[in-house]
Amino acid sequence: MSEVRYGLCLPPFGDPAVVVDPAVRAEAAGWDGVFLWDHVVPAQPPIADPWTTLAAIAQATTKLRLSPMVTPSARRESVPPGPTRHPVSCARCGPGGSCGTAGTHYRLDLDATEPEPYPIPVWAGCGVAHPRVLERAAAGDGVFPFPGSCPTRPRCWAGSCAGYVRGRPYDVAVAGNASPAWDEPVTADLTALTQAGMTWWMGSLIHFDPLELSLAVVDAGPPRAG
Repeated sequence: MSEVRYGLCLPPFGDPAVVVDPAVRAEAAGWDGVFLWDHVVPAQPPIADPWTTLAAIAQATTKLRLSPMVTPSARRESVPPGPTRHPVSCARCGPGGSCGTAGTHYRLDLDATEPEPYPIPVWAGCGVAHPRVLERAAAGDGVFPFPGSCPTRPRCWAGSCAGYVRGRPYDVAVAGNASPAWDEPVTADLTALTQAGMTWWMGSLIHFDPLELSLAVVDAGPPRAG
């Protein structure tokens, strides 16, 4: 059975300082990582730049794994700020997506660039309805299926993801709400998910929820698998 880490997936809407504070509290409460949305979302509140916000979180924490979740690489520069952000965070930041380009006017071959000072794992954000999608995602270092894209129970596709990469390290992240701080029944079976191959449980906090409730979930700490 793989070791399971516990992270929080947060939307970076509004004042970045409001995002940094829950991250600091998350580290104190025993969470292993904080992941920020990096989506193109119209008709929403102002969105803080997730990469800059992650740098601020890195300066305010010492142990958290940090990453955008997920980064649409087509709207980002060809070379992400990983080489700068990684030493600042002591290798706690990841890109949450692939990089590199081959266009009409120029081509970037990352194999020819200076090596990263720290290895950066690359997870694929994707749907899991089709087996070929999972096969392609298996070429990376992990997978984070989009919530709502799972026609079967999470432990079924978690097992499928793990099955494609037997014999090498690979992360399978599952998002949901399993904290006792939520005023609703807990339906996620973390033990079954862990047995199926889950390596990260992502507590999902949404901007529509009251800040006080979100902070209560953070302060309660991760819901450990039994």
